[in-house]
Amino acid sequence: MKKPYFLYQKFKLYLGFGLVVIFWQSAWAQTVSLELTPGVFLQAEYDQPVESNKRIAVLVKHGFLTTNQFHTVRSMVQALNDQGLTTLSPNISYGISGRQDSLKCDSLHTHTLEDSRAEISAWIDWLVAQGYERIVLLGHSSGSQDLLFSQATEPHPSVELLVLTSMFYFNGVDIGTRPSDLSRARHMLLSGTPRPGHFSFLFCKENYFATPESFLSYHQLTRQQNLTHLQFVGVPVHAIMGTEDEILQQAGHHWLDELADAGVEVHSVEGANHFFSSMHEFDLQDHLIGIMNNFQSELAQ
Repeated sequence: MKKPYFLYQKFKLYLGFGLVVIFWQSAWAQTVSLELTPGVFLQAEYDQPVESNKRIAVLVKHGFLTTNQFHTVRSMVQALNDQGLTTLSPNISYGISGRQDSLKCDSLHTHTLEDSRAEISAWIDWLVAQGYERIVLLGHSSGSQDLLFSQATEPHPSVELLVLTSMFYFNGVDIGTRPSDLSRARHMLLSGTPRPGHFSFLFCKENYFATPESFLSYHQLTRQQNLTHLQFVGVPVHAIMGTEDEILQQAGHHWLDELADAGVEVHSVEGANHFFSSMHEFDLQDHLIGIMNNFQSELAQ
């Protein structure tokens, strides 16, 4: 069941605006906090251009176990701020109040995909409560999957555009998922022994320490499940992909065709890796700015 529109009212807003951190060329950067449950605070960086309006805000979601300070995320945020667009880049808590650091593979992981969805929804409601009329969701890597899952399963009426970068899937033998891990996690749940165990997951090779519930929650997102979500997500979707992305080499370049067949407008960055490192950050910015300019032009018509 969809959550009430102003879910924000359920949360206690903690006015962290006193934590003004940076004034840079194009935007004020502030750290804001939101109390999700008693004693558990979410944190996000809120970047408002010097001259901005309340028409559009972009929520930028980082990749798995990283933070809003990851270089690919900061590159996209700065490009958007330079264009006069407000951004909010939260740190998904992963169950840690006020989390500011990346998590290690061998940390204890109890968070679930549904937990991340609840936090994304809370931050969208927060942006709406600040007066923003239209929300764009922008993800990097697994952050793209989190945002797609959020919008496909609990769509928010203020979200009007989805931009996904380095978009793949969590569950696939071709990208390293081990069926034996899935079987073991399911057995642990069914046998009533849901103790944490070591699994392989994404870049964590045999050292991802998680409860079976946490591990399995992410693995509901198979290649086909994400393609199905894309077909029914209900808003325009763009994907920006690097042609030399190492995961794309594993998934096969026909993944780009499958995205297009699912209704996604695919933008390829020739030679870029998964993180759009080095000079490819500028190519990523160019594509992103082009997408946002077209979106704003359509709104003006």
